[in-house]
Amino acid sequence: MATITTAGSNFDTTLAVYAGTTLENLTVLAANDDSSGVQSAVSFNAVAGASYAVQVNGYNSATGDIVLNNPPVGSSSGVPVITDEPDDTTVLVGTPFQLNVTAQGENLTYAWLFNDTPIAGATASQFQVESATLADAGAYRVQVTNGQGTASSRSATVTVERVRAEPGNDNFDAATEISGSGRVSGANRLTSAEPGEPNHAGVSNPLASVWYRYTAPSAGTLAVNTAGSNFDTVLAAYTGDAVAQLIQVAANDDSNGGRQSAIALPVTAGGIYYLVVDGYSAAEGDITLDYSFASNDSSVPNDAFVNATAFTGVTMTGSNIGATGEIGEPNHHDSSNPLASAWWRWIAPFSGIAEFNTLGSEFDTTLALYSGTAIDALTKHASNDDFNGRASRVRLAVVAGRSY
Repeated sequence: MATITTAGSNFDTTLAVYAGTTLENLTVLAANDDSSGVQSAVSFNAVAGASYAVQVNGYNSATGDIVLNNPPVGSSSGVPVITDEPDDTTVLVGTPFQLNVTAQGENLTYAWLFNDTPIAGATASQFQVESATLADAGAYRVQVTNGQGTASSRSATVTVERVRAEPGNDNFDAATEISGSGRVSGANRLTSAEPGEPNHAGVSNPLASVWYRYTAPSAGTLAVNTAGSNFDTVLAAYTGDAVAQLIQVAANDDSNGGRQSAIALPVTAGGIYYLVVDGYSAAEGDITLDYSFASNDSSVPNDAFVNATAFTGVTMTGSNIGATGEIGEPNHHDSSNPLASAWWRWIAPFSGIAEFNTLGSEFDTTLALYSGTAIDALTKHASNDDFNGRASRVRLAVVAGRSY
């Protein structure tokens, strides 16, 4: 988020920011007349390395001396920046609910809106209703303002139910059975805590958890994440036979700077592990749970990145039957989860254009080409899902002597 202002200029300014390389083909990203008095301020999402055109003009032909500022995000001289959005929530009639927003900046004021109508007296970073009625169901958002401008949050949906409809895996003893590698969907709306249940990752109170039970087929590593869930999740893994006697194996709140969670844990053959998904504080929503098991004894020789097969000649064959993903491995072409990947390593004999394809394979492949020396530190150069039926192809410029 970038902020630009004309604070300090001595005339009535207008301000605009554009993307584009010629005057005739500009796209406006943000524009403002008066933000603080007769000065102007804009904020926009900037992409690293991109170039933007900033235009300062005068209102109604006004002229004067220009001061152009690029204050730090969330500073006292910058437009507010919302860092944590209000979450959707579902409540029963007669029970309380609370919506929260977190913003950066100084001298902030808050104004909550219900179905785009201002709520009288709702001027704090939290909005709370002590006893929900059916009339409280709808869309809530908040406007955060300071002297430089206003930031508006996402619209959070509040659903008010007459009857509790608990997910079947609300309780530890009713955990959903999962195995191997895969993906399951669910929700934690209207769930509740059990006596003795831990505060998952230390940030889940009030608890609203759902449980999954995983039996490891062999010794290896189980990687789990909640990417694709639509709320701020918390994820934890435990061993133990009762909810009040659990031993935590792994836990996570936010992964890679986002609101989703990810853990990886070593597992033993036949070991039983309980996975729990909750929300940060009182967050609730729809859950997507991805889990990937990597055996210590894979049947695919080039299953692991470090065991990549040297690519020689023009055509090579292999298999991904029984292959698994690794901790930190990317989702190839964003369409490969749950992962079942096999790796080859090719050293470019010359600089030029190289092509790789999976023509002749007997299943729907994805194909990606990277450089890098570690599975969690790869640079993607090209990827593809379907180019000729279910086969994949990548073409790119390569550098002599570089390993791909």
